[in-house]
Amino acid sequence: MTALLQVEHLAASYGRVQAVRDVTLQVNEDEVVAIIGPNGAGKSSLLNAIAGLLPSRGAMTFAGTPLVGRPAEDTVRLGLSLVPERRQLFASMSVNDNLLLGAYHRFGRALGPAIQQDVDAAYALFPLLRERRGHPAGTLSGGMQQMLAIGRGLMARPRLLLMDEPLLGLAPLVINEILRVLADLRRRAQALLIVEQNAKAALGIADRAYVMEGGRIVLQGTSAALARDPNVQAAYLGGHVEAGPEG
Repeated sequence: MTALLQVEHLAASYGRVQAVRDVTLQVNEDEVVAIIGPNGAGKSSLLNAIAGLLPSRGAMTFAGTPLVGRPAEDTVRLGLSLVPERRQLFASMSVNDNLLLGAYHRFGRALGPAIQQDVDAAYALFPLLRERRGHPAGTLSGGMQQMLAIGRGLMARPRLLLMDEPLLGLAPLVINEILRVLADLRRRAQALLIVEQNAKAALGIADRAYVMEGGRIVLQGTSAALARDPNVQAAYLGGHVEAGPEG
């Protein structure tokens, strides 16, 4: 498989606090990769560093283009899009306008019809959003806000979608709906890098996974192999889990 994102010996800090330590990982074309681990492991910091929101040291390339030192707006133009933890929507703006903001870097290129096509695709993916397209995003339920955040991320037409805790704080029925959408994106060959504390769900959707603790990668493998690992089961799964296919 062809490497889309390559991260080597990456480190990132908040001031004097080092959050990411010597991390090496890879996401291939058309692959779904999960990062699991406990609270405070550095998972979100790692995604922020990849997205250009947190200064980093080491080496990162995306489709062969160096990422370290690039601002976030450049990474979006390259084809990386982040769905941040806790959505971070513009609460007073409408659902439709929040979606349009996801394509901000595409405006001015005579792409009006293409952008509207992507808005329609987001509504097809999440029909409930279409019914509330004119409502302020802040009036939506938490689950619908998460749907909107994912739709906004897809508006960038990313080659790789980064997702930070997409299931956090959601009701079981909403979790099932988000997982349905992730499975649909996987069938469409959309590359995904998902940070998720719900290890069972993450391993169920991903091809491969990394376990992160203390800012470092401590274990990696196919989702099926990690789901069978006794240490992973004891720490994160509470028993056996149906994981994604090998390879």
